[in-house]
Amino acid sequence: MSKAELVARGMDLSARGVDLLTALTETANSPHSIVHVGIELGRWLGREKLSENQLQFCLEKARGLVIANSHGHHFYEAVMAGTTERAVGPLFVQPSGSLGRMMARDPFLCWMTSTIACLFEFHGEDFISDVLCSFIIQAQMEKDGKPLKEYQLAWHPLRLQLKPVLQKIISSIWFNIVNSGVVKAGGGKGSPTSLPTPPELEEVCPRGHNLESHRLGIILSKLREIHGEAIVESDNIISNLTLWLIYHFKGRLRVIVSGKIVYDQVLGPEDSIIEHRAHKFCGIDGPCDKTSNAKVKVYSSISGSLKKIFTGKYDTQMTMEQSPRTRQKLYQPIRYPPGASGKESMRTLVRQTTFEIVSWILNLQLSREAASNDISFTVIWNRNEGIGEPEELLVSDILTRVPTIVNMGWGDIKAAVVVYSLPAASQKSDATSDDEADEIDMDDDNHLNTSGSGLADVDSEVILAHFPILRDLMEKVRKSCRCHHCLSSRPNAKLQEGCLQHTAFMEAMTYIAHSIADAFGADDCSGYTSRKMEHHGVVPILLDIIGGQVRWKAWLDTASQVLLGSPSIDELTKDLIDEDYTIKSAFMDADQPDATVVAVQYGNLAVVAPWLDISQRLEINRCFGFKIIQGRLGVITNDDSRFQSLQGEAVVIETHQSDDVQSYTDRFPFEAEEAGSQVAIGLDASSVKSDSLLVPAASTRYKLLMRVTSNSHSRLLDPARAMIKSTQPIMTIPCGHGFDRKAETQQSGLALKLYSFDELLGRWPDVEKRESEDSINAPRLWGQHADRQESESDDDEDFPAGQYFSVPAAEEVDQVSVIGPTLRVSQILDSYIKYNTALALLYDDITILNHGSACLACILNKAMSLDPTNGIESIASQRWVICRSKNSDMKAHGNDDQRRESRKRIKTGA
Repeated sequence: MSKAELVARGMDLSARGVDLLTALTETANSPHSIVHVGIELGRWLGREKLSENQLQFCLEKARGLVIANSHGHHFYEAVMAGTTERAVGPLFVQPSGSLGRMMARDPFLCWMTSTIACLFEFHGEDFISDVLCSFIIQAQMEKDGKPLKEYQLAWHPLRLQLKPVLQKIISSIWFNIVNSGVVKAGGGKGSPTSLPTPPELEEVCPRGHNLESHRLGIILSKLREIHGEAIVESDNIISNLTLWLIYHFKGRLRVIVSGKIVYDQVLGPEDSIIEHRAHKFCGIDGPCDKTSNAKVKVYSSISGSLKKIFTGKYDTQMTMEQSPRTRQKLYQPIRYPPGASGKESMRTLVRQTTFEIVSWILNLQLSREAASNDISFTVIWNRNEGIGEPEELLVSDILTRVPTIVNMGWGDIKAAVVVYSLPAASQKSDATSDDEADEIDMDDDNHLNTSGSGLADVDSEVILAHFPILRDLMEKVRKSCRCHHCLSSRPNAKLQEGCLQHTAFMEAMTYIAHSIADAFGADDCSGYTSRKMEHHGVVPILLDIIGGQVRWKAWLDTASQVLLGSPSIDELTKDLIDEDYTIKSAFMDADQPDATVVAVQYGNLAVVAPWLDISQRLEINRCFGFKIIQGRLGVITNDDSRFQSLQGEAVVIETHQSDDVQSYTDRFPFEAEEAGSQVAIGLDASSVKSDSLLVPAASTRYKLLMRVTSNSHSRLLDPARAMIKSTQPIMTIPCGHGFDRKAETQQSGLALKLYSFDELLGRWPDVEKRESEDSINAPRLWGQHADRQESESDDDEDFPAGQYFSVPAAEEVDQVSVIGPTLRVSQILDSYIKYNTALALLYDDITILNHGSACLACILNKAMSLDPTNGIESIASQRWVICRSKNSDMKAHGNDDQRRESRKRIKTGA
């Protein structure tokens, strides 16, 4: 081949070549919405493992079958609303690019989104997919074609092609629209539903009567293009049909019950009329009167004469087994088996028991933990326990709000009840006889286990051994149960599904779970949660309380399960990062023990810890709660102001441990002040910036990397450590000398290091090499009888509230033996982001706070004079003093430039 031919071929290849990087960049930054739709469709197809041909075939068959009315268009506008905005701290939120939202923008396919949302008010995914299959297949037939039978629809070739795709579409709409509670307008005050039934129709029958899936599909195909007038006749209002007509029929809809016009609205510009005539009202309380062989008939008016176009049954076994999947109100009762005797009395007992347990939990007294890898508190069983003077801190104080269960009138137990007590076995003396021990073992045999309910036998035994009120409930419920275990002369009390004891126990756990979600800030719960017979993580919480702990992760897990309907946090975080990637990126250890969960994303709904923003003041009160976010969480990158969102339907965001700077501090040690020298602290007004990254650690796990940058240092920081440190004992040293910023170091026995924020960020905790990493988080308990001292010089200062270490009085300082600790002191930090950064870097180290309530001399002298109590010398000799401005002088953000830049990023990322 000649040289000329090679050149020609090379030019031809260049002309036909593609620059993949340029194409990817231009696609991602394209201003055309159609490009972004294509990207989101590709992502969705990849997640659902569908081909574009399958989706295209399904959408072609469904295209243009229905055009919604004005009610439906209001629904589409609400679905499409939303912009990119800040959620909490470094996390932003934008509307998800789910398939249901994209379909709501298509005028020929949007009817699928509203139809699916309507049917979720009454039914589940399988039922809805059967309705759509029946509707689409019937609509493809001739107008006068004979309706297909149920078995014909079940094996129709078109159904086999449509159903797998429709199931994926329906699931996406539930995740991102229905379960997220996008639409609430029109449902009455406090209604949690997404496409609500008008109140006047709910008053006719609050429970609803429904058509089977294939019959509903046939009727929809008949009424979608009705001309003239049609009459629907039945004994009761057909709920699923009526709600669909309200949002899709474009003529006049009239509902008449027993001769009374209860609903009459013009829903669109067409002249057609549909009149639904029901023969009777349903009772407000109790079940509806079920008519055997209840039928619905549909007539069309042609030239003044009626023609029957459909007849069929409703309220069949298929519809009886259905339950709504929309968001539900909290504290809804669990269904007891039909025909169970004494259901109402059992429900009353369960509610009374739950009220007593929740009230008892809310009034538990807590103390701060001196060392912890999570936000946690210690339960004080005896007020003489704890570190120093007991702090008036209750469980109700750390919760965002008081759960409404305390004001629902459920606490009507007249007899005295014992909610919690130690098991009898633990109170026996060592001299217990063998007969008594045998008696205790026999009692233990009667403790319930939870076979088949996802709960270990030993867990239920421990809970029932410590909560007599639950044992009493089980004993009372057992008398009404007719299962062979409860009827046995010597019952083994095996808690199995179907047994009334199992139902009562799980109902009590559900009410407790709802009260926790309520206290965290939830106003309703997922429809999926309301259908599950599970404890929703309450059992681990009760076990923690028995063990004397209240942990953030366990309470967040329960609250998020109730609100989101998501799997447990442990289930979402069980997958580890790819081993090869872990080896290459040692800093990204997905299984690090001190990772704190700060957010959970489920579909288009998420919860975020309220204290994640370290540029704001952090408080221990109301730290157990979450901010509810509608949309997809993510961060805005610094380099190109692009929104980086989470991928996947269910995702947990964890923090990442702070950078270890031991190598730097060993190589470049920070010099201490010379003995006898004059030292002074000043206001640190240096600049500080922060940004964040989200790094995938597994299919359902993301790591939040927060980078804090000063003039000469940049460090990855765990923002949760600031809140963890705020919940630990922090000492303040007030004195009556005023805020003197100068002092003289002692001549001997003192090593003082004074840090600017820049050096603090790059060095803290700045300790010498330790032989064991465990020493970093070793408990350091100081002073069993601390005296709380108040400062009169800072009336507005109430941060942080808590326990205090023991500090000698001023006249006692000279009598205390100084052990020669190293004292590390910060300059006066002028913003919360600097102060919280300093807290986050100290782990469980001894920390002293000065907010202008003491002179520097008293701080140095008294900090040197702390009396270690547990024989801890090496680590106890390290002390840290954080100086900061008063609350009134603290900045809520790092600097004005960063605030303006954040606003700019929000606009460019929208």
